[in-house]
Amino acid sequence: MPQITLTSVDLYQTAATKIVRNLFDNSLRAGRDVSGAIGLDAPDAPQADMLFYQHDGHTLTEQPKVWEPYMATNDNLMYQVCARSLGQRLKPALATMLDRRNNPET
Repeated sequence: MPQITLTSVDLYQTAATKIVRNLFDNSLRAGRDVSGAIGLDAPDAPQADMLFYQHDGHTLTEQPKVWEPYMATNDNLMYQVCARSLGQRLKPALATMLDRRNNPET
């Protein structure tokens, strides 16, 4: 029987609606468990979790546009630029969340 390997990009491109990505889901769970280490209080952890979840969903709609399945990602310059750009978008959102927590009057 042939080995079939599907990526999350393949699944999204087929319009699958129920995709469980174990590594990502476990990472979110681990992030919630250690949120105190970066200074998040219990109420902030779900908000940070949602930011990462939304960012990931956006990433999975943008990166397939430049995905080349038979090209290594380190050879795909457009994919690298897209990934860096998307990663840069997450930083201000997290900073805003932390700033609101540290300065509730603003």
